[in-house]
Amino acid sequence: MATMNQPTSGLLKCPNEVLANIFSNPGLSKNDVKALRLVCTQLRPLATRVFAQRYFTDPFVILSRYSLEALVQICKDSIFSPHVQSIGFLTSTLHPDGISERASRLQKAILEGNQESTTQELLTLNAFTEFCEEQVQLECSGEAEKLLASAISALARPITVTVTNDITSINPIGVSKVPSDQYYNSSYTQKSPRRAYSREDGYSEVRSRMKHLLRLVPNAIYRMDLGDRKHFEGLKIQIRKDTYMSHHDDCLGGLHMSQGIYRCLTSLHLEMSCYALRDKRSIAGLKDLFEVVPDLKKLTFVTDWVRGTTIAKLFVTNMTRWLDTPSAFSLRVMALEEVVCTSESLLGVMERHKKTMKEVKLSGVTLLGSWTKCISWMMENLHLENFCIENASNISHARKTNNSRFIPADCLVEPTNLVGEEDTRVGLEQLLKHKFEK
Repeated sequence: MATMNQPTSGLLKCPNEVLANIFSNPGLSKNDVKALRLVCTQLRPLATRVFAQRYFTDPFVILSRYSLEALVQICKDSIFSPHVQSIGFLTSTLHPDGISERASRLQKAILEGNQESTTQELLTLNAFTEFCEEQVQLECSGEAEKLLASAISALARPITVTVTNDITSINPIGVSKVPSDQYYNSSYTQKSPRRAYSREDGYSEVRSRMKHLLRLVPNAIYRMDLGDRKHFEGLKIQIRKDTYMSHHDDCLGGLHMSQGIYRCLTSLHLEMSCYALRDKRSIAGLKDLFEVVPDLKKLTFVTDWVRGTTIAKLFVTNMTRWLDTPSAFSLRVMALEEVVCTSESLLGVMERHKKTMKEVKLSGVTLLGSWTKCISWMMENLHLENFCIENASNISHARKTNNSRFIPADCLVEPTNLVGEEDTRVGLEQLLKHKFEK
């Protein structure tokens, strides 16, 4: 495709709908679609729209000037901006210990008298140092917040902002320009006598700084005009565990709590590792956040607990603390996934929102207590329009390992998806006829 110089006359005669279908073929790679944009002026607009639809619906950026400025241009572009559904920000930065690592390699090259290697190591050191300096400058000067605010304002419509430390499964804008393979290659590890911190799988020159960089989002919203702040409708916070990154800063600390910033937030998606949930700052951050989102309607909470594995008592305790957190909003939709909690906590959160709750989704939820009691309460107290339950489990104080970890037992109910108020009520009645726990 990249070697095409001129399209055939037959291709140009095709209706736009047919061309769009051809250009959208999943067999065409990103480079193929980019090449189509260069074929001729007639095909460029359509190929550009397809390119935008495939690769710029959820653009992610890193803490770099190139990445943030590119995001602003995308959000201002008349072709690309209509397809942007959300904006993502990666909270990983270069670890400063990478400077000393490269300096050591430069020193070795000098001592060995290898001119070619010395030149190469010097270039590598300078590039790494300059990028580290750029990241510090962007964060401390407020320039990153300003650019992010400009991008959100340029869209001028409701938008969800995602903040994540997930370096392994996304491809942020400009990440290939970072002078570190580890920034965009999850399998990369570098063995070295000098390490940023000790890990069995080697030295890491990337660090996740969720606690500090998460604040860039509310600070950016604070910089926006009051009229533009209303477009900040959804927030997704994703804190995943990574085997080769330090987790010291992976928590919810650092959020700027202001009701004015979060007043228009209607959707909150929290995806947190079990490690992050053990940090008291995360629980405190959730408590503070829940106090400044008065109009929240949809709450999704996901953990990375592996279904079927034994469960520590501390995990149940931390989840109970989260569910018991007071809130200043009235939920319409609640979704819990891979969550372990007590039946009292689950009933408590639904009790607080029973006047407004219309949809409950429970996937991989493990309950310490009675499922029958919870289902019965929902049937009697909620007027649900949608209810979904699948992969439910049960734990009890009678089933523990020798080191007092809970052993989950599968729920004896088939996955259930109920739609409509009447069907949901009848479906819940049918569920109560089954035996829930083994």
